[in-house]
Amino acid sequence: MMKTFSPVYFLALLAVILNSCAIPQPVIRMDPLAEEIRWDYGVAFGRIQSQKYDVRAAYVDHDREMLFFDVIVYNHSNEDILISPEKLYLKTAHGGRRYALNPESNILSMDLRQSQKEADAKNMAVAAGIAAVGTAVAIALTDDGVDDNGALQVIDGAQIGLDLYIGLSGLAYASLGETYYAPPPPPDEGLPSRELRSFWTDYTLRRTTVAPGESVRGIVVIRRMDELAELELVIPVGEEDYSFIFKQRLIKP
Repeated sequence: MMKTFSPVYFLALLAVILNSCAIPQPVIRMDPLAEEIRWDYGVAFGRIQSQKYDVRAAYVDHDREMLFFDVIVYNHSNEDILISPEKLYLKTAHGGRRYALNPESNILSMDLRQSQKEADAKNMAVAAGIAAVGTAVAIALTDDGVDDNGALQVIDGAQIGLDLYIGLSGLAYASLGETYYAPPPPPDEGLPSRELRSFWTDYTLRRTTVAPGESVRGIVVIRRMDELAELELVIPVGEEDYSFIFKQRLIKP
C-alpha cells in the first residue's frame, strides 16, 4: 500500500532543510578615529603620545563571539610600569565596562582540562590493559594452564596483555599531543584559533612589567558589541587612561 504525505509534512521538511543551511555572518571592519594614525601592513593604528608613554591600538580580527585588538605600549618614563590586559575594557552603551579576557586564566583552564584528559586517557589505557591481560590469562588457562613448558603459557599471555597496554597508552598520549599543543601558523595565515593554548601563550598581550625604554605588544580579546556604531577601547597605563574610538561597520555578504 502506497503511503501518502500531507502538504504540512512537506512544509515541515522544507523548514528543517532551510534551518540547516549555513547563513553567512557579517564581516566586521573598524576604523580608528584618532588624531594620529599609523599604518602597519594594512592595519590602521590609532596613536596617543604623552611625555611618559606612547600607546597604540588597532582592530585586527574577530570571530563569532570576540573582537581582537593589537595593542602596543612604549614606556618613555623613568619608572617601571605594569601592563595588565584584564584591565583593558570597552565602554558599553550604558556607560558600563566590558573587560578583556585574562590570558593567564585561560591558560590555567586549558592546562587543567589537559591534565584531566591525560588522566582519563591513562585510566582508559590501564583498563584496556587489565582486560587484555585477563583475556590472555583466561585463554591460557583453557588448557588447565599447562603446556609443554609448564606455566610459561600463562606468562606469555600476560606479556601479550602488557604489550597491548603499553601500545594503547602510547596512542592515547600521542592523540592528545597532536590536537592540543599545535604550533603557531606562519604570520601570513593570520591568528590561530583562541581554542588553542598557543594563541594565549604566544600572541596575546600578557601581564608584563615594562622597564624604561622598553615596550610590550600583544592581542587583546574582548567580547563583541555589534549593536554599537562606535566602540571606545580604554587602555590603563600607569596612572593614566588612554581612550581609542573605533567606528564599527558590519558588512553583510
